[in-house]
Amino acid sequence: MADAHAFWLALEAAFLQAAEQRSECRALVARWHYQCGWTFHSKLPGCADRVAVDRFKALARMAAGGPPGNITTDGWRDWLDLLREALGNADCEDGGRRWTIIGVDGSLPASEEIIELTRTWDKDCDDWWSQHNPGLHPPFKLGQELPSEFSAHRTVMKPFETAGEIENVFEASANHCNELACLVNPSREVTADLGQPSALSILAIQPDSEPVAQEPTVDKPSAPQRRGGRPRGAPVNALKLRELRGRMKLSQFELADKCGISDDVIQRGEAGGRWADKTFGEVTKTISMLLNETIGKSDLVDLKNPKN
Repeated sequence: MADAHAFWLALEAAFLQAAEQRSECRALVARWHYQCGWTFHSKLPGCADRVAVDRFKALARMAAGGPPGNITTDGWRDWLDLLREALGNADCEDGGRRWTIIGVDGSLPASEEIIELTRTWDKDCDDWWSQHNPGLHPPFKLGQELPSEFSAHRTVMKPFETAGEIENVFEASANHCNELACLVNPSREVTADLGQPSALSILAIQPDSEPVAQEPTVDKPSAPQRRGGRPRGAPVNALKLRELRGRMKLSQFELADKCGISDDVIQRGEAGGRWADKTFGEVTKTISMLLNETIGKSDLVDLKNPKN
């Protein structure tokens, strides 16, 4: 259990580090089609960057292999299939947009019946209100966005998806690794030493090839080693972030869009996750501008739980 916990947190850090070091990794999009499978694209002009694709595949193979290290050539596809299902389920639970559906086919059999969360007051909500509260005016107008403390659920038939995509696939993978680490052991503080050679640190990323394990290399004495398995950054004060977003009357997606970051980042912050200094800077700068008051990193850091 302890090794599995350390494995997932180390892999989370590896995905995040790859995204931080290369803009092409941050722009990488994984696109799925029910007949063609997975392909890679970029939010930047041109085709997906070869190095970014190879780096993702190498890390994804490791993720699919899990702590036992059962790495296979097609493991990256298995990881994306797992990620697609997990993100889709999470979106149904909280109304997020981690998995973007870009194609459905009404002529094909519908999938299972699901409970869907809606963020806006629509005709279905109006009909439900009229049925259960005859004679009373609905509390919201059609198309009005629901407050953060209010949500509506409904049962719908999930359409047959023919295509979809995962933006920021490195970050989405990192977030899922963190969730898996919490599932393995949610209370244990990681003490794994990632400065020592490991399956992650000695992975050689070769274009169009399987991961190759190399002989561990010894750093020069002057090179500092990074110790500890916890990802870099500070824990976010989730309650404060939700309070500020409520004052601005913005959804998670709208706030993320104004900050120029993924909505997954806002969702992680409102779950009490960790942010890098750069993320704190982007979010606080945007909030300060929108609220016309000074909001700094110290306002959003969870000082009561520094070891989160």
